[in-house]
Amino acid sequence: MRVNMEYTHLEASRFTKPSGKVNVHNNSNISHISRSDEVITISFTFTSTYNPSVGEIKIDGNIMLSDVDENVEQDVREWEEGDGKTIPSELARKVHNTIISNCIVEATLLSREILLPPPTPTPRVKAPDENSVDKEPVDKRYRDTQDYIR
Repeated sequence: MRVNMEYTHLEASRFTKPSGKVNVHNNSNISHISRSDEVITISFTFTSTYNPSVGEIKIDGNIMLSDVDENVEQDVREWEEGDGKTIPSELARKVHNTIISNCIVEATLLSREILLPPPTPTPRVKAPDENSVDKEPVDKRYRDTQDYIR
């Protein structure tokens, strides 16, 4: 199966300057599925909502699936024959994982541009405990270096 993704709309808004603890909720929505020739197109919206309400990031786009296997074809047929709102769980899992893994990177870049916290937790390196047996010496050149993000 080949998967192509395109963004059709990118929107990043900062309402106020963030201060204190800010939580971010990420969500993906599938709005439409269509089929033409050998390509299945899935329209989606990804949002990162900040709480307290300091900003929002919204990404609209399409995922195009081609060379799909019979399982995906069956899932799309079930969706077409059903109410058009309920997506079979295996297809939904694959599509939502694709949306989130791609859009979270784009949302992180957009958040940096408008000075909002990234929509994912920033990984931190934990220094070994002083009482640790296998403690490695800290290079003195980096002892007073602050974390740097643009």
